[in-house]
Amino acid sequence: MSTKKKSPRARTGPKVSTPPLDPRASRQVGGPAPAADAPALTPETLAEVARQAEEQTQREQARREAQQRAEEKKTEERRKRTKVLERVPLRPETKDEEHERYPARLTRWEDAKALADSRKGHEEEDARHRTTCPSPSTCQDPAHVVPRRPWHEHDKHDLRHLGACQTRGDNPVPIEDISKCPDRDVSHLLAPRPIDLAVEYCCAQYMCFPRSDVRSLTECVYMRAPDRAQRQLELKMFGKGAFTAKGGVFGGGRLS
Repeated sequence: MSTKKKSPRARTGPKVSTPPLDPRASRQVGGPAPAADAPALTPETLAEVARQAEEQTQREQARREAQQRAEEKKTEERRKRTKVLERVPLRPETKDEEHERYPARLTRWEDAKALADSRKGHEEEDARHRTTCPSPSTCQDPAHVVPRRPWHEHDKHDLRHLGACQTRGDNPVPIEDISKCPDRDVSHLLAPRPIDLAVEYCCAQYMCFPRSDVRSLTECVYMRAPDRAQRQLELKMFGKGAFTAKGGVFGGGRLS
């Protein structure tokens, strides 16, 4: 019996021949070889490619500028179509009287607001005074000065009350001081309504939306795009509590 060991070739089967490596294949590693009839990249060809790229860039820039001009024209046409009515004075007075009395009204409101703000830190002291004061309706102690309200907090009740609150008699006079109002209505705590129409809009140039409309904060075209996007995000996440502007929007809708 033969003790000759079998070779590995005998155990694994017949030898498989490998075709020789084509030296031309190494030139195709980086992509197909250029065609034989392809034009050579001459300086003139490179200059033509650069010129076409520059023309494409200029066309894109012109398209963007035309689109921006179209948006501005549309906004301007919308502003012109918006019928801006002459604002009627809130109280029973003429427009000239309103303009004449506005500075004094604003000064009185600011003084009262400053006095009310100065009582911060004296809450306990003021509470004790109000508890023991025998005549709170006539007492001049600053503990009885209540905080003031900014104009943007007004509602329909405030407008109705301020437009009708006046003294009795043959020559009625509008009541402005809350201490003289029989009902002590909180509408008298509002700042005087702005007499300049431009300040009641989001911007003086386009007047996109009134200040009472929350879109004056989130969609004004005169605002920087990042600021507009940030406010839109805040409105989406915080809802009604995002801003103090809570007035109705055009078309009778409400801020949801």
